Amino acid sequence: MGLGQAMSEKQERYEISDSTHQEFVDQSHVLAFEQLGIVQCGTASCRDFFSVYRKNQQKHMLLFTVRGKGWLESGGCRYILEPGSCITVPAGVENGFGIEEETWQIAWVFLSPDKRWSNIDNDILYTLTPAADVVASCIHTLLRSISL
Repeated sequence: MGLGQAMSEKQERYEISDSTHQEFVDQSHVLAFEQLGIVQCGTASCRDFFSVYRKNQQKHMLLFTVRGKGWLESGGCRYILEPGSCITVPAGVENGFGIEEETWQIAWVFLSPDKRWSNIDNDILYTLTPAADVVASCIHTLLRSISL
């Protein structure tokens, strides 16, 4: 069964190992997020197996690779996600992503499609960026401040 067939069966599918550590913050934790157009942000250290498939993602996704490597597939294209990269997937774009190497450290930001974003159009955009580490650090700081 090909990826396309598997993705059409379900809207979303997650295969995430118990040794993966994830933390996230959303609008229920930070009220200012809604005004900013941020739906959720988080970080994960993915180990063993980790993959996510979304048929109709309701929000824009910015996925930053901090360490290790991952992959993302959409519309017959496969991207290898290198450390120090960001892949932007617009809302409504079918995609699957997962771990390519033993440990994959990521940070993500989900943005509301109701707001206008200058860097998001209808296509997936893959860029190398020094912001990956910075975004992960900011999210960690936010998570710590909320838990305190």
